[in-house]
Order: sequence, then structure tokens, then C-alpha cells
Amino acid sequence: MKKLFLISSLLFLYGMTLYAQNSVDIEVEIINDNDEPMQSVSARSENDYLLGISDWRGELTLHSMNVGDVIYFSHVAYHEMEYVIKKEDIKNKSLTVKMFMKFYELPEVTIVENIPRVAYNNKVVSVADYEMNEQGIYLLAHRMRNYSLLHLSYDFDTLAEIELPRKFDHFYKDVYDQIHVLSQDSAYWVGTMMRGDEYVGMILTMGIRIEQFDYIHAHVSAATDQVIITHLYSNRGQELFYFDIGENEEKKIDTTLLEHIRWEEGCMLMENVRKFGPMGWRGEAQVLFEKPIYDPVFNMNNEIFVFNFEDNIINHYDNRAEKLNTFPLTFHKQNSWNNKVRLVEGWNKKVLMDEHNSSFYAVFLNQGVTTLKKIDVAHGTVSNSAVLGGFPFVEKLKIYNGKAYFLYANDYTNNKRLYEVAIE
Repeated sequence: MKKLFLISSLLFLYGMTLYAQNSVDIEVEIINDNDEPMQSVSARSENDYLLGISDWRGELTLHSMNVGDVIYFSHVAYHEMEYVIKKEDIKNKSLTVKMFMKFYELPEVTIVENIPRVAYNNKVVSVADYEMNEQGIYLLAHRMRNYSLLHLSYDFDTLAEIELPRKFDHFYKDVYDQIHVLSQDSAYWVGTMMRGDEYVGMILTMGIRIEQFDYIHAHVSAATDQVIITHLYSNRGQELFYFDIGENEEKKIDTTLLEHIRWEEGCMLMENVRKFGPMGWRGEAQVLFEKPIYDPVFNMNNEIFVFNFEDNIINHYDNRAEKLNTFPLTFHKQNSWNNKVRLVEGWNKKVLMDEHNSSFYAVFLNQGVTTLKKIDVAHGTVSNSAVLGGFPFVEKLKIYNGKAYFLYANDYTNNKRLYEVAIE
């Protein structure tokens, strides 16, 4: 009996030795459908145990793998990949996993019964610019003999009016929702005058030189009650850095990196330009880099949303710039006939926020016709649309409280007028 037990023990130990010899560490390279390395891909076992997360090179290590082990690779913007470890993986101690982006095909509802109408109906006025916040609509109105700043309610009743020199020709709304009126040499804050709880008019105050104003506001992108978000472009606009500035635990001002967004193709092209000079006799590379990459940041309900179109994600932060969640971003790309990912035709690389209704819209432009598509933030898709038909190449498009506003000149006077249309 003792011999039998001894033999059984030896066989068990031998089997364990063979098992240990077959268990190896495997180096994994994860790429997307464009053969680019993928960061932040998680690898999990069948019992949902986290085995690793890929780094910026798209690499991670799976420890103690055996033939037949099932691994699940997942990323918020890509289809989950199930992979079974094979003999050659054990032998090579390496493998490559390719993941494919998610694309959602949702039905779109076109709103055709709502036709844009003239919001401020004064035919002798041309609107140079307008801005809006919770206090109403502000217009820079150009008449034949004078220039005025108008404050209107959302029913388009005139609440106040101030005559201005003609040089003031545009508005700027800062990250704290304050409106400023600007010229080429100066800027003024548009304040309100109150008598108790009663509104009695506007006042222009805190006037400064335009150079000082630009220095203060040029790199400020968003703000909450705890932090200010600033931005910095580099590499000829092909890399974007977002920083959050706020108080640390020691009550000292602290600056940390919030996001680093990089367009890999643009950076590689820039490197070639540095080595070999502009491409073509007209310098097509210079034309390509006239505009920086578009990855906007917004403050909604005292929280931060970063639309990262280069990595196809939306990052959501709280008021202290602590990450809360990451959502996929898919509405702007689609598979083409040769299975290559490309931008959706007509996407105008512009996102608008309706701060009153806490919603985002993507802007599409096709042959001059503008289409607004509401973004489902949780899925990165668009859920419905509103087409501004009959008004090609609208100007200064904004959204507030479920309505779109824009400037358009459509009569013989060529005066620009403010239009309004319900989109929800």
C-alpha cells in the first residue's frame, strides 16, 4: 500500500513538473485594423481575472499560459476578441492580436416640419455677430448710421441697447460663460446692471487692450469650480496637450497633464517634411497643417468631456479633473470598400454643445447644406438629425435649449439676419 502511495505521489509530481514546463510567459502585441499599436487594451481570463493591460507600444505579457487557455481582449471602442492559446504560441512565446473598431448603424430621424425662421425681424439691421448665455441673446447690430449692442430675451424682446463705435465687430464668450465685445485694439466685458432682483440694463466694463485679453484667454479651454483646463499645441498642430490647473492637498496651485492627443499619421508626415522639405512645388504639406487637429474639450454640468477623435474615445472627468469614465467614439469613422477606416463623408470636424439641455451635436456639411446630429455620449454614436435645408453655408451656428441659431443673408440688401429653428 505504501509503495502504491509512493508511486502515485511520484506520478503526481511528474505531472506537475510537465505542467510547469508547458506553462510559459507569452509576449502579446495588440494592433488595430490599421496595423497600429493599441494602448489600454485589457486581457482577461475565462473567469474574468485581469491578466494585463497593453502599454503605449500595444504590448503586454501573459504569464503562465498553456495550450487551450482562453483569453478575452477588450477595449471600449473595439469589438471584444476571444483568443485560444495554440501550440505555436507556446513555442514562439509571442503572438499578435488584431482588433476591429465598433461601428453602430442607428436609424436617423430627419426633422422636416421645422423650417428656420427669422428670429430678430428687423430688415434694416445686419447682424455682425451674436452670442448667448442663460441671460439672453446679445447682438452686434449694424444699421446705416450707427452700431449697437442689443440684449434680447429668448422671445426676442429688446431688454437693453448700447451704441458702440463701429470698430467693435465680434464677441467672445469665456469659460465662465461671461460675454465680451472685442475690436482690433480693445476688449470689454458685457455686464448687467441690477436694482435688487430687477434687471435695469447693460454696462461695458473692465476694458483692456486686445493684446492683454488674448494673453489671458488664448490657451484657456474650459473650467469647472475647481480647475481650469488649458491647452498647448506642438508639432505644427499635430499634437495637443491639455493641462488642469487647480489646488493640491497643500492648497498650492498645481498643474498636471490631463490629456496628450497625437495624430500619428500627421506626426510622421511632419517628420518627413523636416527631412525632405515640403511635398510638391506648391507645398501641399503646408496646406495640410494650416489647421491643428480637432479634439475639443467641454465643461458640461461642472464636469469635463474631452472628445479625442485621434484615439476614438470620449474621456469624462469630474470637477477636479479625476477621470470618471471612457466612452467609445465611432460616429466620425466608417469602413470603406477596401476595408480601410476613413472619416464619414461630410463630417465638418465640429462639435457643438447645448449647455442648457446638456447635449452635444456633430456638424456635417454636404454641398453647403448643414446637418446637425445629436451625439449619444455613452456610445459615441449619433441618434437623430436635423437638416437646415434651403440655407446653404450658414454662419456662426450655435445651439441653445433645443434650438439652432445661425446668421444668413438671403435678400437683396445682403444684410445678415439671425435665424432660429427647433431641432428637438
